[in-house]
Amino acid sequence: MPGVLTAVALMVYGYFWARKRGIHRDPPAPWAARVTAARGATLPLMAPLIILGGIFGGVFTPTEAAGVAALYDLFVGGLVYRTLPVAGDFFREAVTISAVVGTVVACSSLFSWVIARERVPQMLADQLMAFSDQAWVFLTLTNILLLLGCFMDAIPILLLVAPVLLPAAAQFGIDPVHFGVALFTVAKVGDIALRNLIKETMPMLVPLMLVLVVLTYVPPSFMWLPRWVYGK
Repeated sequence: MPGVLTAVALMVYGYFWARKRGIHRDPPAPWAARVTAARGATLPLMAPLIILGGIFGGVFTPTEAAGVAALYDLFVGGLVYRTLPVAGDFFREAVTISAVVGTVVACSSLFSWVIARERVPQMLADQLMAFSDQAWVFLTLTNILLLLGCFMDAIPILLLVAPVLLPAAAQFGIDPVHFGVALFTVAKVGDIALRNLIKETMPMLVPLMLVLVVLTYVPPSFMWLPRWVYGK
């Protein structure tokens, strides 16, 4: 549901953005072109089906699904489409990125263990409860804290703040599903001049911030789905 709300907000923004700049729809593609495109996309589209089907079917765990998807992509790209060189630099890049991420995760996990041993989450929760016993105040402070997403990667942020904030959220009576979807991070965008990037992306923050406000302060807007599915 958070993804659906975000998509709808960005589609509404995109509609008015296109109208303002006079961007019109392309003519509909002929059916022959659609069939050709669908046929060419069949094998790549099998990857998410394999991942989700395997996870929900109990065939493999989410972690194992990543390995299965990688092997499938190597097979399709290297042997079927032959667009993925077997002896390419992407192996070296994958190892380098994995090493960096692994190092960050290891250090973040150690830090999480230390703060858990020193009872930092409990002390933080006590301090926040002394400051205010309102859940919306805690969620507002959490959103402000997660501006770290502008400077840090998602994985270390999650490993650093989740062990601290999740117990505190429980003391405020916040559903862990609600708290989880209220956490947001930003993704990288590449090779664009900073002034142009800021100019074009700043307006998009408006619908995203509106969605964040809804997710933070109006839990029924999305909590109805998990409650309906799990009967809670």
